Amino acid sequence: VSDLANAVLSLCDSDITNQSYNLSDGKSYSAIRINEVMKTALNKSTISVVLPVFIVRIFAFFIELIGVISRSSPILNVDKINEIKQLNWLCESSKFDEDIGVSSKHDFETGIIETIKWYKTNEWL
Repeated sequence: VSDLANAVLSLCDSDITNQSYNLSDGKSYSAIRINEVMKTALNKSTISVVLPVFIVRIFAFFIELIGVISRSSPILNVDKINEIKQLNWLCESSKFDEDIGVSSKHDFETGIIETIKWYKTNEWL
């Protein structure tokens, strides 16, 4: 979170406008590693359940239908399934580093641990 805040402040101090940036620590993380970091930071044990994509799509379809009927925005929908089923995502931040000259000081693991600690301290978790 502190890296993101520093990035936003750096952009506010610059003359750059109408640009989009990705921010990352430059490392690649698998979904399995992200889950491991989260459960360790939360001090929770978890069970991985892998469902076939077609079952999750059917489930998402019905959740979307309920959302339309109740006029609410569902947390899971068919578009989210397209994102979830990807094997991995890579966020590349060199454009921001080059334009602003600021790079991440924390890696993902440290950032998640600090963020969860903040949430717990402030009784949001």
